[in-house]
Amino acid sequence: MPHHILHTQDIRHRYSQTLEISFPDIQVDSAQSLLLLGKSGVGKTTLLHILSGILSPTQGKVEFDGHNIFDLTTTQRDRLRGDSIGLIFQQPHFITSLTALENLQLSTSFGTSQIDNSTIIALMDKLQIGEKQHSKVNTLSQGQLQRLSIARACLGNPKLLLADEPTSALDDDNATTVINLLQEMQQQSGAALIIVTHDQRVRSAIDHTILLDTPHDHNSV
Repeated sequence: MPHHILHTQDIRHRYSQTLEISFPDIQVDSAQSLLLLGKSGVGKTTLLHILSGILSPTQGKVEFDGHNIFDLTTTQRDRLRGDSIGLIFQQPHFITSLTALENLQLSTSFGTSQIDNSTIIALMDKLQIGEKQHSKVNTLSQGQLQRLSIARACLGNPKLLLADEPTSALDDDNATTVINLLQEMQQQSGAALIIVTHDQRVRSAIDHTILLDTPHDHNSV
């Protein structure tokens, strides 16, 4: 039986007195993929930050694994992300003075589970960046950085993977590779996968799509 990992209801976010965006209700089960597709200005990154508990909405409910995440304290939400939610950002954020491996080692400190070096290196090998483990991150290509982001997000077998424009900076070949890798990692872990993007190239790879329209008119398909 599929298990509802994420469910939202009546999410709205007010940016100012004159701009409030309402979002369609979302439901995603374990091992299911969902694409949130929309142009610039429809609040895609805002929605992703709400889904991950980084940003509190003006109104509405986000249930993760059966619990309203905004009933949790900020510290509890931080721990939830560290243990159960993998985030992949449009522009990978790493500490440039550290190697690729050291960045991944650092990221494991935010969760409660202990992840040993052999597990991290095996994941890097699977994503074809194992040979870059001792390289400083500022020497990596855009595609390698995105693979490193996927590795960081997948450490600890999260229940939910959230990807914000994971292909926008990549050419067609790298974009296809990254989507395939995301789906492969998702299938191996049984996680739910939500991709937020304006990149139409992703659409054919994901079964379920919700269109995010202008701030005044949201439709789901």
